[in-house]
Amino acid sequence: MNPAAKRLLQELHPKRIDVLILLVASIVLLVIGLRLPVLTVHKLWETNTFSIYSGNPM
Repeated sequence: MNPAAKRLLQELHPKRIDVLILLVASIVLLVIGLRLPVLTVHKLWETNTFSIYSGNPM
C-alpha cells in the first residue's frame, strides 16, 4: 500500500462527529460491562459474585 494513500478517517470525513460519540460510548459500555458480575455463586449462608475486571469476589 502506498504510504501517501494512508490517511486518517478524520481527514477523509471531517464532519463525522457521530463516530467519535459512538467510540466513546462503546468504551464506556465496555468498562461497565467488565465491572458487572458475570458469575454469582449461592451457598447456604453466603453469596459470592465474580467479575472479569476485579477477578476476585465482590
